[in-house]
Amino acid sequence: MKRLVEMIERAYALAVQVQDDNRDEKVLQVLAEEVSGECAELLAHLNRDEGAFSDEECKDPELVELSEKLLTGE
Repeated sequence: MKRLVEMIERAYALAVQVQDDNRDEKVLQVLAEEVSGECAELLAHLNRDEGAFSDEECKDPELVELSEKLLTGE
């Protein structure tokens, strides 16, 4: 669950940056890339859509474990 909290924290930081009139575009870009990549992979695992993540080297072990816990209710 630690990883999920970290993802939510980054998503929140991204939202704050988007709303900030003095936002740093480089920070915004980095946060957007991190959030979108992690969310895409987590959603793929949750939806059992392994197409983009069929290669074991592409999978993030923490996200695989997190999705399994969320799907099984552990």
